[in-house]
Amino acid sequence: MNKSLHQLTPHLDRGAPTPLYQQLYTYLKHEIETGRLPANYRLPSKRKWSHYLKISLTTMENAYHQLHAEGYVMSRPRKGLFVAPIDKSLHLVPPTAPSRIASHPRTTRSNDIHFHYGSVDFSHFPYEIWSRLTRQVLRKENFPQEIDPFGDFSLRQEIAHYLYTSRGVSASAEQVVVGPGTQSLIRWISQLIGVDKTYAIEDPGYHRAKTAFTNMGVTYRPVPLDEDGIHLRSVEQNQADVVYVTPSHQFPTGIVMPFARRQALLAWSTQGERWIFEDDYDSEFRYKGQPIPSLQGMDRNQRVIYLGAFSKSILNELRLSYAVLPFPLLDRAHQHQDLEKLDASRINQLTLHAFMEQGHWQRHLNRMRTLYRKKHRTLIETIKNTWNKSVTIIGQDAGLHLLIQVHSAHSEEDLVAMAHQAGVRINPLSDYCSLPSPYPDPVLLLGYGGLSEDEIREGIRRLQTAWSLSLST
Repeated sequence: MNKSLHQLTPHLDRGAPTPLYQQLYTYLKHEIETGRLPANYRLPSKRKWSHYLKISLTTMENAYHQLHAEGYVMSRPRKGLFVAPIDKSLHLVPPTAPSRIASHPRTTRSNDIHFHYGSVDFSHFPYEIWSRLTRQVLRKENFPQEIDPFGDFSLRQEIAHYLYTSRGVSASAEQVVVGPGTQSLIRWISQLIGVDKTYAIEDPGYHRAKTAFTNMGVTYRPVPLDEDGIHLRSVEQNQADVVYVTPSHQFPTGIVMPFARRQALLAWSTQGERWIFEDDYDSEFRYKGQPIPSLQGMDRNQRVIYLGAFSKSILNELRLSYAVLPFPLLDRAHQHQDLEKLDASRINQLTLHAFMEQGHWQRHLNRMRTLYRKKHRTLIETIKNTWNKSVTIIGQDAGLHLLIQVHSAHSEEDLVAMAHQAGVRINPLSDYCSLPSPYPDPVLLLGYGGLSEDEIREGIRRLQTAWSLSLST
């Protein structure tokens, strides 16, 4: 029996640094993972629950979009949002045998420095321009009653043009599909490919892609990496039909797949009914050398599905991602009328189209490239000046994060706990691994997009203090 609004009791702290939509998303995600909200439970309508919680409809929509994008809920046409069936192995269980250091409570303090992956700097975002364009979109004469199920066509034209000029992606606007997040698109496209196929995923790799595949019920195999990216012999040994890769800046190791490995992967895809997901998640930000053309641009056999998002270049809250479908899958998409609705925000799509068409996005992207390059340089210099040879930097050529290999006898878990006690939040590489780590020493991820240069320096100073007795010299 469904719970009433009064039985759903999220604690929303309006004074916390975490956005309200993120707090609500975290609450609902926990309720689903623990089984308190069972499969097929119908979520309250956005309008009713936002009124009950006294939050904006936009906040409510952002929380629901995040859950939908990550596969925790599914949309049923004209019925609403329902909790998706979740693999019971993913349900949360109490932790066992915690280490002495990790047993301290991990509450978030207001002065903590968060080196979290995925954070971006939105202090430089042109909010006034975006707000003006949104108001123009909402004028009755401009706002369409219906939109193409694959996304606003004018926006898809802008995306296709940008991808051709910047990444060498060869595609028409008809091949572009807009969705409310990369995970949502992965699930949607997996329906076109077939959930009976075997999928291979880089390991370590993008954890939310793994979640999307798991929630679809597909069989996926973690595949190890070598110095050039995904290990093709292991792909063959796992008899994979589909491969998910991040070749421009492998997540999270930062490996850039060289031209020869790309050619070999494309050759693999031509043997039978095989497909490649190419997730180009942060290709806009590169600090060394020239970017290698996309796999999709090299593909002559229509086997590559290209994925991209605006979360790094604009705002996480925008919840707009896109895919470029090869023609065989595009034909299937037109034939399947029962596919899950992608449900990307019409307002955001139309506003983004105007933002791109008028040149605001390119100017903003250029500013952010300059800003992130400075932060990247500050982080690299501070690490080298602080630790010299006791820490090795991994994957520093692109993106908004890097890895550090800490030459210490302590475990990743212990180093993370020490960092937290010093007021620094970081993630261990093990969060992204299904297979044993390929590195001999603990490896930690440092995301820096949302931090100022002063916060970066202070964060490294705190880590040095916390780990001073733990590092090899």
